[in-house]
Amino acid sequence: MTNDYYDEICKFCANLKLRIEAIFQASNNELHLNLEGYNLLTRDDNCIKSSTAVGYLLEEFVISKLQDSSHKHYNPNYAISRAGALTTKSSFDCISDLQYTDSKGKSQNIRALINIKADKSNNNAIAAINRLYEDYTSSPEQTKCYIVVKIRYSIKNSKIIIEGIETYSLEEIDFAAGGSKTDHRSWSKEYNPNSGRLQATTKFRKSHKVSAAKVSYTRTLKMIRNMYVDKKSS
Repeated sequence: MTNDYYDEICKFCANLKLRIEAIFQASNNELHLNLEGYNLLTRDDNCIKSSTAVGYLLEEFVISKLQDSSHKHYNPNYAISRAGALTTKSSFDCISDLQYTDSKGKSQNIRALINIKADKSNNNAIAAINRLYEDYTSSPEQTKCYIVVKIRYSIKNSKIIIEGIETYSLEEIDFAAGGSKTDHRSWSKEYNPNSGRLQATTKFRKSHKVSAAKVSYTRTLKMIRNMYVDKKSS
């Protein structure tokens, strides 16, 4: 059974991965972090290696490069733009509108919410449930998908080494059957279960994968709504 929605998401994920790989391959998957000509990663006792600073810099680097890149070698419908609000207030970093013609000849549009995550040590967090809920369930008449891009990296010999790129969609994962796990991060004095970030390990994603025929926006919309309500009442 053909699933035009999922087919388009898979095409976009594959395209996005190739584009990001090309960005890093231009520097042989090695990056220097220089300020005024000085490599900030030179000293072993520097505070940057163990902080989230490198992650933020990598995410900003990739988003800017994707925005600035020429689309003549890629699907012109896969242009990347910034999220409207500050990304600290969103569950995603940038967006793309996937315009295509389905198997019935009808024009369709999917708003792709793209979350770019730099991963140094098995970071399985996706986003805070309350922010994911706000972004995914708003304007439900607009079909959406949620794409996670993981940039795996390490720091060696005073360089940022890109180890690999992985992309997947939230729509592929059955959290309803597997149960949603979160960390205990909270943005207020009183603990709010929905402030916790939704977790998905590689093992969990593989063992709770939705069949291709059942992947849909409405299914994931319902799942996120239920997740939010369940956490709120817990």
